[in-house]
Amino acid sequence: YIIFPQMTGQLKVKGNTYTVSVDQREYYHDPFWGQLSVAKPLQLNVTPNDLIINVKQLPSPKPSNFSGGVGKFTISSQLKSNDFKTNQVASIVYTITGIGNLKYIQLPDLSTVYPNQIEVYTPTTDVKTHVGSADVSGSISFDYSFMPLEEGNFTLPKIDFVYFNPTSGKYETTTSKSYD
Repeated sequence: YIIFPQMTGQLKVKGNTYTVSVDQREYYHDPFWGQLSVAKPLQLNVTPNDLIINVKQLPSPKPSNFSGGVGKFTISSQLKSNDFKTNQVASIVYTITGIGNLKYIQLPDLSTVYPNQIEVYTPTTDVKTHVGSADVSGSISFDYSFMPLEEGNFTLPKIDFVYFNPTSGKYETTTSKSYD
């Protein structure tokens, strides 16, 4: 199991009970063939010990634009078109890739970052993860629809993605590119 604690302090992870099937060998001696064995199926109930884990609090002060991400990440963006018209919907996709708690990541509210002349809608998200032996890697994509309300030249600003890197013990920032 890979766990992502949602609170700090000493937490108890209860050991589950598992039923395990094994072969029990019975050995006997045959006068002609010699030493022989027969396998008989046997089911065992196994209960591992409970675990006590100490979850540390993230360092303070947290940056105001902290995403909730804990791990190692990068951000990229893709503008699906370069030709926009007023009152027509367009799309931009921000993709976070890396190792960590991908399902808990949030991007900043783009309506506070984008120009007032561009209306931004709630994104659709797509999480693609791979669970390894000791971590979760993959990507999460945020597909934002937006609509220019006025004609003119505007900049879709770069987006700073702030996450906590437990290896370095620091908050780190990765940045997407901006578009004119």
